[in-house]
Amino acid sequence: MKIRQPSLNALKVFEVAARHLSFTAAARELHVTNAAVSHQIKQLEASLGVSLFKRRNNQLELTVVGETYLPKVQEAFRTLRESTEQLIGLSSVTVRIAVRQALCDRWLIPRLSRFYEAHPRIHLEIKTEFEHDYLLYDFIVDYRPANAPDYVVQQLFSTSLYPVCSPGYASRVNGTEDLNQVALLHDRPLQGMPDYPDWQRWLQAAGVGNIANSRGTTFSSSLMCLRAAEEGIGVALGQHALVAPAVEAGRLVAPLKLSAPVRMPYYLIHPTAAIEKPGVHTLIHWLRAEVGRGDF
Repeated sequence: MKIRQPSLNALKVFEVAARHLSFTAAARELHVTNAAVSHQIKQLEASLGVSLFKRRNNQLELTVVGETYLPKVQEAFRTLRESTEQLIGLSSVTVRIAVRQALCDRWLIPRLSRFYEAHPRIHLEIKTEFEHDYLLYDFIVDYRPANAPDYVVQQLFSTSLYPVCSPGYASRVNGTEDLNQVALLHDRPLQGMPDYPDWQRWLQAAGVGNIANSRGTTFSSSLMCLRAAEEGIGVALGQHALVAPAVEAGRLVAPLKLSAPVRMPYYLIHPTAAIEKPGVHTLIHWLRAEVGRGDF
């Protein structure tokens, strides 16, 4: 018996609604009404003969069938996009992205050769100095979650933080009490950002008191702060994603075996329509795969 396949439009609505677990958020991303989303889901469930969603305590949830179906649908759309991109050719496609300078220098650039090896026809324009001019880019990687309509904001990863310094400087830091005697290096790229993880927040979370944490040199970028630590200027609070290669290479060491429940998040931010642009979805999918390879 020939099985009638559901429409691509209904499947797209299901994918978006299942990803957000919200018909309202799905309607916003798809630029349709809530009623249109609900109608498409009902039609899809009727054609499949199964329930894909359920409500519990006024919260939308996937059924067991829906949870099984979702990754298959997402993979099908991913294959369709990539096949279309290959068909039309991507020799002239440019993806414009904005990435914070330290993340670009210490995390993204060392990985770009793998991206170009896999996707030689996608060209990137990368900017590291930007503020809120999001419309200039296909997507942004930032530690500030954007609060803008018609934008998708998803966490790419979060990374732990710990003190780092040069191997030569490490002899001065044998315990937390030594932090009162050494130069602390500070990075404050955004004045007035209350939740930026600085020395004060980290020491409090680690349960370390009586440290004069405002001493030392302050830099306007994380990259300069880490460079100063490598040159033996003092002790910096390093993000693991940024300092791990330097630690492995021996340019930095972690002198204290101390951890704190403070993490630095990075977000993917893009207009809802940007994901349909050739090359953008491929790059985002690659970024998530690279995150999956690492330890944060």
